[in-house]
Amino acid sequence: MDPQKLATALTEHMPNPVWAADADMHTARRGVDQFVSRLVDAIGTAVDAAVPWLRPSPHSRPGFTPECRALLREKKRIRRAISAYRSEHRCEAPLPLRVRLARATRACKRAVQRCRRNTFRQQITDIADMDDVWRAVRWTKNRGPYQAYTPPLRDPRTGSVAYGAKEKVDLLARQFFPSPPPANLDDLRGYDYPEPISAPGPDGITNRVLQAVSHVLVPGLTGLYNQCIRLGYCPEHFRDAATVALRKPGKPDYSIPNAYRPIALLNTLSKLLEALVASRMSYLAEAHSLLPENHFGGRKGQGTENALHAALEAIHSCWKNGKVVSALLLDISGAFDNVSHDRDLSSLNRLISLDSID
Repeated sequence: MDPQKLATALTEHMPNPVWAADADMHTARRGVDQFVSRLVDAIGTAVDAAVPWLRPSPHSRPGFTPECRALLREKKRIRRAISAYRSEHRCEAPLPLRVRLARATRACKRAVQRCRRNTFRQQITDIADMDDVWRAVRWTKNRGPYQAYTPPLRDPRTGSVAYGAKEKVDLLARQFFPSPPPANLDDLRGYDYPEPISAPGPDGITNRVLQAVSHVLVPGLTGLYNQCIRLGYCPEHFRDAATVALRKPGKPDYSIPNAYRPIALLNTLSKLLEALVASRMSYLAEAHSLLPENHFGGRKGQGTENALHAALEAIHSCWKNGKVVSALLLDISGAFDNVSHDRDLSSLNRLISLDSID
């Protein structure tokens, strides 16, 4: 990647934000979505102009043929078109476009599988001595369990088994994103940039690209993020994520949904807004003493070691006074999955005012 060429191309295609102060809420939010869509398109155009296609050695990625690269490129192009349509029209992409993406995905997957199979067979055929044999053995050991295939999943509630892809997805979705339990409201009344090498979101923009052109992006992003905070609005593109189900290591049975954990691949522009808001909230929480002294999680300068020292101090103080110490440890199942977002937002609005990003 040529950072200078990337910055020049982005400067040429960078959209000019126009934030109307007298616009109504609906128009202002639509303006935010349109600016984000144009910004993502500009970054994608700059990346295409400044980042050359990788030409690896035949030994670095054996079996990845030009056919695979062409099919993968076509799949990414259709996916970007669908993402741009969603951001601009705020609705699902047309059926023909989604069908083209499904066909391109299947064709790419089949081509990659076919090339890998042929490459493996050729490697086995080319074994000439014991060193090659043990090299092949180490390769098979390091691959681990095959994770591209999800076995039939058993519903822990009914005992039924899900065989089809849709049934498996529905079962994992219920496991990862359960409905929050009903609450009795009457009872409640008494950044630094992230790592450059990380998985990008659906738009394919990596943290390394944002770092390389930060001096070009900062003015536009500052206005965009301030507008998001003033409106209390998260753009449609920022909410677009890909959820991947990964196996929890060391589980004896992968036929139950609890043996998997979800990770959400968010678009990097939304991660930056999230980091800035979290940093501002952390500062305000410390500046206004909104957290109790015995709260150690998620605070700068506090950690597990501080919690252990505080616990030991309390225990030894009780022992010194001749008292008996008992400990009650609680682990809330699915605490983050079952959190009430409306209740949290109400509490944050009552305690913290973010204003704007300077």
